[in-house]
Amino acid sequence: MSSAKQTKEKLKGLPFKSAKEMNQVQKEIALENWRRLTRYTDFNSQINKREFQDVKEEFETGFMCGYATPADDANPNEGSQLLRVYKANKGVQINIDEKKTSDPEMVSKLASDMALAFGTFYYEVSGLKTNDESDVSFKRMAALS
Repeated sequence: MSSAKQTKEKLKGLPFKSAKEMNQVQKEIALENWRRLTRYTDFNSQINKREFQDVKEEFETGFMCGYATPADDANPNEGSQLLRVYKANKGVQINIDEKKTSDPEMVSKLASDMALAFGTFYYEVSGLKTNDESDVSFKRMAALS
């Protein structure tokens, strides 16, 4: 099979008119991935510096949900905590106090929603996840479709 025929076969079903166009989009995606990973690497380096410990502690505390009274506001880590989603050493951790609920379905939904919200928040702040609308390659792919 000729080289031109092989190229046409590769492009069949793809939103590209040429191999050059496909290669350019692949380079843009690789550059965006490099930027995202570099942002994340820098974030991890910076967050561990002493002057940013308050920010790191916010992620380590995470999102908490529980049954509380106004008196509990003084010490939110005590007593009534039902659910906590936070940044662990690696990954996002979820802690659930199953003894404090009579509705496992509600807790499951709450845990899912909180984990999604916290994960989205953490990975956007850290630079690993970006808004796809700002991503050049995704815009270009959308335009080609």
